Amino acid sequence: MARLDVLDSAARLEFERPPHLHLQQQIYFFEVPDWMQNQFEGFETPLNQVGFLIQWGYFKASGRFFKIANFAKPDILFVADQLSIDLSAFDFNNYRRNTLGRHRQLIRQALGFSPFGGAYKVMV
Repeated sequence: MARLDVLDSAARLEFERPPHLHLQQQIYFFEVPDWMQNQFEGFETPLNQVGFLIQWGYFKASGRFFKIANFAKPDILFVADQLSIDLSAFDFNNYRRNTLGRHRQLIRQALGFSPFGGAYKVMV
């Protein structure tokens, strides 16, 4: 099937970027809900906590996930500061793909979303 280009390259790049969040939005979107606190604290590493919380906030703000390479530096710094995590020994290349996928599944379940695929993709 031929690919239909709906967006030009500049618009496509903009679409791939997470939303630009101001301080009040960061405070709102990057907050761990009380009901999730125990599970969140059980994540194995600080990297997993930061990765999860950034994905959580971006999904709540936009309804979609973004590539790790596109995470905004100010958001990473905000979340790390909020969690009192030192970023000096921090590398998102160590945020494993299977952990990323598991976090996305948790977020979808918590917010009542289903992944786009299978029967949903066939319907479209």
